[in-house]
Amino acid sequence: MEIGKSFLIQHFMDTLWMIRPDSLRNMTEVLLKKASEGYGGSFDLLQAEPKADKAGLVQRVGSVAILNVEGVMVPKASWLDSLCGFISTIELHNQFNILVNDPSVQRIVLYFDSPGGSSTAIFEFAESVFNARSIKEIVSFTDTCMCSAAAAVGFAADQVVATPSATIGSIGTYITLIKDKPESQDYDIHFIQAGDNKLFGSPSVPLSNDEVSFFKDMVDKHYELFTSNIAKFRNVTQDEVKATKASFYGASEAPEWMYDALADSNYVLS
Repeated sequence: MEIGKSFLIQHFMDTLWMIRPDSLRNMTEVLLKKASEGYGGSFDLLQAEPKADKAGLVQRVGSVAILNVEGVMVPKASWLDSLCGFISTIELHNQFNILVNDPSVQRIVLYFDSPGGSSTAIFEFAESVFNARSIKEIVSFTDTCMCSAAAAVGFAADQVVATPSATIGSIGTYITLIKDKPESQDYDIHFIQAGDNKLFGSPSVPLSNDEVSFFKDMVDKHYELFTSNIAKFRNVTQDEVKATKASFYGASEAPEWMYDALADSNYVLS
């Protein structure tokens, strides 16, 4: 398989990820399998329309509105949407703004079941969440997973609530490099990351110093933005955020600044 001739794979490689490594590895395997079967160069798939069903994004319980952030967060949830469970960050952002401006909504609960996703459009969404705190109560809640890009948005709320068994954290960034092997139909997958523990459990192969330096600079700049935003949102120092080394935690074992309460869904709806 010639990686460079696939529109879909090139788009995948150009994305800077804020996601749990195990989730990205699963996506990578699905993508490469489909590409090897002949779908990798499909421009129609790359430009596929987002799913039209938006009804499931928002639920109402009295004056409480619940915005469901479930799945891998990508800007428009179009490319790879037919292969993986993606959700549009831009659509979530739009729905959030509607709820902020709805006078019948007193509290917005961001419900997370997401390992993270692409860095594109994440910080704009997070800033809107942070700024909306002066307008109405914003609560983030997870009973499953709120990691990486999802954490970037979730930590911007007034309160962060997680069940003790939920997984939160993984504050780090990385990019995937997929390289053809010369004179072979095989390929290598490489990762460049910021956050020492970000890629625990994922394989990596040494790259050239020049290539590492180029991508490392890109990742570091996003890492600085990521950690500085989290520090502001949670009223801690950037060094405290970096001290997590992009680790993820069972919520009951996470640094105390990461959450405001450990409770079930009744807590955010009462």
